[in-house]
Amino acid sequence: MKILVTGGTGTVGSKVIDELLKRGANVRALIRDKEASAKIPKGVETAIGNLLDPVSVHKALQNVDKLFLLNAVVPDELTQGLIAFGLARRLKLRHIAGERDPLFRTRYGRLRKRDAEEGAVLGCL
Repeated sequence: MKILVTGGTGTVGSKVIDELLKRGANVRALIRDKEASAKIPKGVETAIGNLLDPVSVHKALQNVDKLFLLNAVVPDELTQGLIAFGLARRLKLRHIAGERDPLFRTRYGRLRKRDAEEGAVLGCL
């Protein structure tokens, strides 16, 4: 089983990748450029792309079973999420998780690092 993590170089995404690796998951990270691969742990496959580029997202999702979708808080974050979510559904991924997944949220609706480490990752495995 392979899991694609978007936002894997960020604060939460890097913790998610670390936890997935601890649990023996096969992880692929979507990164924007080759330089970002220096921030990705060894053993993680990388795919270069951008959430606003459906072709690169589609390519990154090939041979993936699950998607862990994290994107930055930017004006086009909804578009980014919809592109990735739509492609994941079209490719019939087994599971799609993201920061708005109930496993990641506190009662105040904010994401905590601990949620990503403990609950979210377990939901993705």
